[in-house]
Amino acid sequence: MEKIVDFSKPVSRLIKDYPETIKILKDFGFNKIDKKFAQATIGKITSINKGAKIKKIPIDKVEEAFLSAGFKITNKE
Repeated sequence: MEKIVDFSKPVSRLIKDYPETIKILKDFGFNKIDKKFAQATIGKITSINKGAKIKKIPIDKVEEAFLSAGFKITNKE
């Protein structure tokens, strides 16, 4: 089954679909993303695109990490 990550979807949805995304996001400084509280609050309104902008992380670097982990990417800004 192909793993597709939509960078415009809420992070909480991506984590539900692919729990392994937690480690990738933590490696980029989303330190509390493994906490249920963070997933239920910030994770419901923040996408990877928005989170990368907030944290000032180049979206291309995040894309590389997901591609290296075997994901296909959609809706990257």
